[in-house]
Amino acid sequence: MADTENERKDWRSEFTAGELTILRTGVPLGIDSAQVRSARAHVAYEDPDDMHLYGSGMSRAAAKDCRAQLQQLDGYSERPVPRSSRVTMHLGKHLIHVQRVGPRMPQNHLRVRLSYISESRRESFDQASSKKYAPAQEATLFDMADHDEPKVATWDDVEQAAADLRTVSLFVAYFSSTPQAVGSIYLAPAQLSGNYLEFFDPETLHFRRTGDTTSTASRDTSSDARKFAAGKRPRTTAKLRDE
Repeated sequence: MADTENERKDWRSEFTAGELTILRTGVPLGIDSAQVRSARAHVAYEDPDDMHLYGSGMSRAAAKDCRAQLQQLDGYSERPVPRSSRVTMHLGKHLIHVQRVGPRMPQNHLRVRLSYISESRRESFDQASSKKYAPAQEATLFDMADHDEPKVATWDDVEQAAADLRTVSLFVAYFSSTPQAVGSIYLAPAQLSGNYLEFFDPETLHFRRTGDTTSTASRDTSSDARKFAAGKRPRTTAKLRDE
């Protein structure tokens, strides 16, 4: 039976259960690890107004620390970026990219503007960008304004369309952060449109810190207050002061 439209568009089926688990847990863990080191460097620099140091450091550190998390997967590989000392991360046939979007996540988190993108990075994004997860667009009256005769698809057109569905897809883990904390983290298939990354069906990733820091911070102190109030107090005899 053919897949339904919703099943066909679910990007999660591109990965195994183990790969999804590492993506969902390893990426937030890598971003948090990078946050700790980048925030420490920002404070040590002793210039709280210079956010460029933190932003640049966080962008590089997040990619590096997420890379360390993904390396445990059998399907993980790296490829050198042309004309650069950096590498791209790949999980199976898919390109995985980690992107800091700034101190605050845009209100429209489905479309994020990149302040800078190198030509080599643009080339790799263009090659991996895919619209197969984009919602279907219905034709409008303006779309039908072209009165040219409709073209009949050739076999080459069909082969090209099938090849587009088999090509590598771009998946981006994007997040906001400041030296004080990491904000929202999303994972989604993406395509590059000019200087914008457009995302389809993003999934929110959560970081769960382990240890007893949470329980210590949320300890109920009301019982301590009641115990203190119920304690025995020394009793003294009241004396009148001498006139």
